[in-house]
Amino acid sequence: TRTVKGELMKFITLEDQTGLVEVTLFPKVYKKWGHVFQDRGPFIVKGKVEQEEGCFTVTALWAGKIQGFGLRNTSELPYVKLSSVV
Repeated sequence: TRTVKGELMKFITLEDQTGLVEVTLFPKVYKKWGHVFQDRGPFIVKGKVEQEEGCFTVTALWAGKIQGFGLRNTSELPYVKLSSVV
């Protein structure tokens, strides 16, 4: 997706054991961290959490791939349940 100014940005949906969350990577963040989402997850995203009409969204500030946990499968990964808006 491109902004009005023609800059690349991305909208993605991430899922964990608690449900779905929509994540927005605006141009500066997408340029720096967008490559992370070219591979398979699991992913970790840090950003501003907002709630609108009962749905959580995250405006990403940082993104990475979860690696090196020594886990056999992703169901063993820790997760964070989004229960309040920051």
